[in-house]
Amino acid sequence: MKMLGSIQTDQSIRSDVFFDNRLLSNLPNWIQANIKPNKIIVLSHPEIFDFHGSDLLKSLEVIGCEVFPILVSEGEVSKSMSTTQDIISSMLDNQLERHDCLIAFGGGVIGDLGGFVASIYLRGIRFIQVPTSLLAQVDASIGGKTGINDATGKNLIGTFWQPTATWISPQFLSTLNHRERLNGLAEIIKYGVITDPTIFNLIESNIDVIQSLDFTLNDTIWHSLIQSSCLAKLKIVNQDVTEKGVRAILNFGHTIAHGIESAGSYSAIKHGEAVAVGMIAAAYIAKESSILSNQSFMRLSECIENVGFVPHVNGIQLENIVLGMKNDKKNIHGKFQFVLPTKIGHVTINNEISIALLKKAIQYVSC
Repeated sequence: MKMLGSIQTDQSIRSDVFFDNRLLSNLPNWIQANIKPNKIIVLSHPEIFDFHGSDLLKSLEVIGCEVFPILVSEGEVSKSMSTTQDIISSMLDNQLERHDCLIAFGGGVIGDLGGFVASIYLRGIRFIQVPTSLLAQVDASIGGKTGINDATGKNLIGTFWQPTATWISPQFLSTLNHRERLNGLAEIIKYGVITDPTIFNLIESNIDVIQSLDFTLNDTIWHSLIQSSCLAKLKIVNQDVTEKGVRAILNFGHTIAHGIESAGSYSAIKHGEAVAVGMIAAAYIAKESSILSNQSFMRLSECIENVGFVPHVNGIQLENIVLGMKNDKKNIHGKFQFVLPTKIGHVTINNEISIALLKKAIQYVSC
C-alpha cells in the first residue's frame, strides 16, 4: 500500500488517496480502523460486480458489519434523479445511519453517482472511492466532484463532497475491454499537456507499450502513468478544491467534449474518446490564435492518434455540438470557457473565443 497524497478541504476534512496492489486485503482493515461503520452500502453495476463483487464482499467480512450491494444500470443513464431516489430509498430501508458509509465500486459513473448520494443522504455520510476503470483511477475518483445529469446537460446537478479515501488498484484493470482502457488514456494525456510534460514524454517514448494497452506488458510504465496522473490532480485540486480558479485547467478538452457527448445523447461516444477529440480541437484553436506552435500542435495530435484514438467525430451535427456546449456548467456570462495549450506542459484559460473559430475547430475534427 502506497499513500499518494491527500486533499485537505477548508473544513479540515482530509481525503486520502492510496495506490495498492493488495486492496482487497488492506481496505477492510483500514475501514475498521478509520470509519468503524455498522453498515456499508456497495454501489456498483452488474458487470463490475460479476467480475469482482464476490471478492470485495468476502474481503469485507472481516469487519463484521452488514454489507448491502446496490446495483444500477451501466452508463450515464444511471446518473439521474430517479436512480438517486431509488438508491436513497434502499439505504433508508436498510436504516443506514450517519456513521455508516458507502463504497462507490466502479467507474466514473458509479463514483459521480455514489458521491452525490453520499453527500445528500442524511445531509452527508462518508464514502470511499474504489475505482475500477482506468479513467476513474487517474481522474474521476479524485477531487470530490459528484454529479448527476439533466436532460439539458451533463453533471448539472451535483456537489463537492470529498471521499474519506480513494483506493486505486491496478488489479481491477485486467477485466477492462480495449475500448475502456483507451478511454482512460485520454485523461492521462491530458495531465501531460496541462501540467506534467514528463507524462507526455513517457507516453511518446514508450508508444509500443502504450498502443498495446496491455497492462501486464510493462506494469512499471503503467503504474508510473497512473500514479503520476493522480499526483498531478492532487496538486491542482489542493490549490483550488472547489474550482474557483486553477482547477479549471483540468477541463482541457472537456468543453467541446461535453458538447459532443450531449449531441450524441451520451451513448454515441465515450467520455475519453470525446476528450481526445476535444483536446485536438482546443489545440487547433490555440494554434489558430497563435499561442501554440504548429510543431507542438502536430506533436499533440500525433500522440493522440498514435495511441489508438480516431481523432475525429462522425455523424454528429456541428450545430448540435455547439448547442450542447451552451448548457455546459463551466460557461461564464454565457461565454464558453476554453483551456488552451501554449506548449506541452502548460495551458491558459480563455473565454473570448469567437463562434467562428469554434466552429472552424469542430469542423477540423469532423469528417
